[in-house]
Amino acid sequence: MGRIMFRVSNAFDWRVFVFFITCLSLLAIERRFCVLADERDDVIAEGRKHWAFQKLARPDLPQVRDVRRVRSPVDAFVLKELETRKLTFAADAERVTLVRRAYLDLTGLPPSPEQVDDFLNDKRPNTYELLIDRLLASPNFGERWGRHWLDVVGYVDTVGFDIDANLIIMPEGKWKYRHYVIRSFNADKPYGQFVREQLAGDEMIDWRNAAKFNDEIRDQLIATGFLRTAQDFTHEPESFIKSNMYNVLHDTIEIVGSSLMGLTIQCCRCHDHKFDPVLQQDYYELMACLTPAYNPDKWKAVYPWKPEITERGLPDVSPAEQAAIEKHNAPINQSIAELNKQIGPLNEKAKQDDGKSLTETEKSQIEKLKRQIADLEGRRRGWGKIQALYNVDKPPATRLLTRGNFRTPGDEVQPAFLRVLAETPNEGTQFPIQTDSEISGRRAALATTLTQPGSRAEALLARVIVNRIWQHLFGRGLVPTADNFGINGEPPTHPELLEWLSREFLRNGSRIKPLIRQIMVSTVYRQSSAGQVSNVSANPQAIDPENRLLWHMPLRRLESEVIRDAILSVSGTLDSTMGGEPIQLKARKDGLVVADIEKLPYPAAKWRRSVYLLTRRQYNHSILTTFDQPAIATTCAQRKPSAVVSQSLMMMNDAFVFDQSERFADAVTTRAGLSRDGQIKWAFRLALCRAPNDEEKRLSQESMQKQATVFQKTGLSSDDSDRKALVQLCHTLLNTSEFLYAE
Repeated sequence: MGRIMFRVSNAFDWRVFVFFITCLSLLAIERRFCVLADERDDVIAEGRKHWAFQKLARPDLPQVRDVRRVRSPVDAFVLKELETRKLTFAADAERVTLVRRAYLDLTGLPPSPEQVDDFLNDKRPNTYELLIDRLLASPNFGERWGRHWLDVVGYVDTVGFDIDANLIIMPEGKWKYRHYVIRSFNADKPYGQFVREQLAGDEMIDWRNAAKFNDEIRDQLIATGFLRTAQDFTHEPESFIKSNMYNVLHDTIEIVGSSLMGLTIQCCRCHDHKFDPVLQQDYYELMACLTPAYNPDKWKAVYPWKPEITERGLPDVSPAEQAAIEKHNAPINQSIAELNKQIGPLNEKAKQDDGKSLTETEKSQIEKLKRQIADLEGRRRGWGKIQALYNVDKPPATRLLTRGNFRTPGDEVQPAFLRVLAETPNEGTQFPIQTDSEISGRRAALATTLTQPGSRAEALLARVIVNRIWQHLFGRGLVPTADNFGINGEPPTHPELLEWLSREFLRNGSRIKPLIRQIMVSTVYRQSSAGQVSNVSANPQAIDPENRLLWHMPLRRLESEVIRDAILSVSGTLDSTMGGEPIQLKARKDGLVVADIEKLPYPAAKWRRSVYLLTRRQYNHSILTTFDQPAIATTCAQRKPSAVVSQSLMMMNDAFVFDQSERFADAVTTRAGLSRDGQIKWAFRLALCRAPNDEEKRLSQESMQKQATVFQKTGLSSDDSDRKALVQLCHTLLNTSEFLYAE
């Protein structure tokens, strides 16, 4: 009995001990939290000293020794760093290399032989600068650079889980955001305006009371598709749940933070950022800017999985226009209904015995009624959809979620901006509060704050986009971690150059084309990719093996879309039609994903530019997937090119590449006729933008002769054998590294 009492007593004492220790721990945590709350101002003030969170500096142009190589202020900054290490620029690239590089970077397409000749034969001293101006003005520029932005914001055409190869769920009109981006880049829309429209286009215009939607209203609404790119699972009843709704909110904040500010603020969903001066409260104050539109209590489904479901899509006409259209359609609908009553019994009779019992008069009557119905259907008017973000109700209360869990809400927070980017750590962050109207103005206030001239926020916004532009031209940004400008990211390799370019960018009205031109006319960009071999007293490979100092032009593998588009271009089959709905894809039983020829608007649409192919989180066109088109969960700040066996196998064996090689050979024959020497010359010029050298001519001649002999032994005629040999040469050129890389 005593032993039992002793054990019970010990057990009771142990529980008391655990309870006591737990209380002490909680008190310590609470005390530590209070200390942290008191210290947060100091933490933010200290973090604001980080280079990315400061206002733009005013660096002076550095003095360099070799002024002959300075074509642009950009060169002075880069050359200064090289000269301190006894290095200099590589020699200029050959003019053929340079014209191909410029075309690929600005349009995503290789130049034609005629375009190369025009450039080489133009002896004006500013020929290259004029070329850059023409390419910047090309409509292909928006398709090339718009694709870069679509990566950054995580745009895909589909919604939902995207786990079934042939289950494609596509909200009507979502593609309009893609076209908005392309048009904005072509128009060189000021970046500040571009950002404001995407964050709050719906709050910048009174679209609810507009009598008619004009192009400006539609554009402002379409622009907010930027905030509709997060993966949304609320497309079916089983997934129309709070956890998925909050996930859309969290992913949208991540997209905003990464794409615009280059910050990993998603870390703050559960706690204060462990490295950057961004608080969990900042995170939820930013979320409060989105909850009037993404309101979990008034949620709109991403897709109308039932006719009665209220979805997010907006009509692309005003309510007044809708009423007028419905009034126009009412008598037409009535007439169609009456005709259907007449044709109904005849159709039923036709079904009974496959129409055998129908009289000739009845058959004639059916055809007449069908024509009348079709004519009436053609006279009906309708409207499309815009997948916009807009406020769905009065702003709800937004609460800080303990550990990021919506089931454990904490204190209510008010809409505000990141303290670290405010004018002072605790002032100027709060936004106007409107709780009695759908037009809360919160996102408009956020957009205005983020683009406020002379502010820390505008400086960060400029640095991030300038760095992305540099990255697209050189393969790596001045800040290598394009998605992390925070304390844990890599510092810029040329900090003064980044500051100078960012200031110039803003001085030019935050326009992207002048910035690109400034970079592309520089010696830095015009260098050969072969590297420096002479005229220096140091070994650049030993000093800077990764070429971070840019002592030569980096060799860059072309992106997946450019590879496919270049193949179509040299074969002469590229369809240059712009805009419109995406070209549908389908997954075949052999695992390949190809254009769905049964759903093409016209036969040649399967050869449209890759930016217009259906984009998904998975199951993209096979040739694009093979060449590293990203599988985007939220955003993609930088693609990671690979060189793997599957790429060679795709280029050697894919039916698309074979088909285009045949068409490439036809294009060569059209130019060269049956002359083998002429065919070799034109094949090289079309594929590689240059003529073959003597060794390449000899090897091509030998190869074509051997191939023709092999084909003749199979019973083919001499002409057919020669043609197939030419196809093999064309196929070989498409497989060369020179075709797949920008030198």
